[in-house]
Amino acid sequence: MLLEQLKKLQEENKQLASENMQFSAANTQISIAFKQLVEEKKHLKKDAIKNLHEFQQLQKNVEKNAETIAFNALRMVFTSGQIKRIMSSNNSRVTWSAEDISSAIALRSVSASSRRAGEQIY
Repeated sequence: MLLEQLKKLQEENKQLASENMQFSAANTQISIAFKQLVEEKKHLKKDAIKNLHEFQQLQKNVEKNAETIAFNALRMVFTSGQIKRIMSSNNSRVTWSAEDISSAIALRSVSASSRRAGEQIY
């Protein structure tokens, strides 16, 4: 009777040892996969940060180019002081140059009827 119990316990011990080996192997594989995922996450995070910086730089370049294009287009009609006034949203005061003042005086000196005729044309 004791021998039978001993044999049963030895068999059970062998089964448990076999299962333990299988679980150990699975645990090792999971640990390796986890480490690989952690490394991949680090690389993806670095790539995301790099892409974010590139995007921000491109966005700044686009804004600068748009401002330059707008300034060049407006320069055909307005003086530099007027363009600064138009393009700056937060500045309520602009220092006018001699060119700005002479342009304003020339516009003011045009007769009222000429201004009205110009308004009708445009």
